[in-house]
Amino acid sequence: DDKGEEDDGEDNANSQEDDDEDDDEGEDALVTEPKILKGPINMKKLSNFKDKLEKTGVVYLSRVPPYMKAQKIRHLLSKYGEVNRIYLTPEDPAIRKKRKAMGGNKKQSFVDGWIEFADKNVAKGVAKALNSQPLGGKSTSFYSSDLWNLKYLSKFKWNHLTEKVAY
Repeated sequence: DDKGEEDDGEDNANSQEDDDEDDDEGEDALVTEPKILKGPINMKKLSNFKDKLEKTGVVYLSRVPPYMKAQKIRHLLSKYGEVNRIYLTPEDPAIRKKRKAMGGNKKQSFVDGWIEFADKNVAKGVAKALNSQPLGGKSTSFYSSDLWNLKYLSKFKWNHLTEKVAY
């Protein structure tokens, strides 16, 4: 009987139809999963989707401060505008292994990254305003002495990045 109850709980947690009671747990899962379209795609939905894609702008982050994660970047840049996606290139495994062997920090470090904003005008403004500026925060903050290294990539869309990563 115990096994049957556990299986029922797992099935209910995985199905989105029964998540009305567990809104707190379901919110995180809904944020990371893509939306499922209901019904056939018509021309109006398709044109709205294309319009949204045309309005997005991508900013290149040429240097990620040591051990900074995507969540921190999202937190720092979201006050300027809506951040859609962030991709950070992890450091080379050989370099990380050497750093750890020499007694360095074991945290994941990133080399560079790309940030997609929902509006390209916001992306241009953020890149222009924050480039070569300190990350900010108190003088005791870990990132207080680091500078932003941002460049707006005109005519660059997120699908160009995914093509590059795939090959």
